[in-house]
Amino acid sequence: MEKAGDRSPYDCWKIMIRHGKIEDLEQIEIFDEFGGNRESEILRKSLRVYIVNNKVSGYISIIEKSCLCNHTLISYLCVHSEYRYRGIASLLLSKVEQIYTNQKVFVSTESNNLAMLSLIKKRKYTPSGSLSGLNSDGSDELYFYKN
Repeated sequence: MEKAGDRSPYDCWKIMIRHGKIEDLEQIEIFDEFGGNRESEILRKSLRVYIVNNKVSGYISIIEKSCLCNHTLISYLCVHSEYRYRGIASLLLSKVEQIYTNQKVFVSTESNNLAMLSLIKKRKYTPSGSLSGLNSDGSDELYFYKN
């Protein structure tokens, strides 16, 4: 018999991951912290959104056949601040990993982004290298991959 305490707090949420749509842009702009062009990513079908109760709460953008030896690169991963630390970023990563099951998937983050570094470690990504002098704040850009 299931107890009330056994249920996830998200059981009552209506959630899904789907391709981004042009009409999602207004909601994405509210929490988007990155450069890039979400509209072009949507048109290329390279952006997926995480929907909670009909609201965009996060997105992940990929580049297929990137400059990293034609491997898939996760270029942006962003979750609305109201929904952080609830597993949404992990679920978005998982979705991309499922789509590209038999391929290397690369991701990068700043050396001072502790939340993303923790997530990458939990998802068992392998360190691949770093670039210095890339970020305006002086942090290194760290690269990771997963097969």
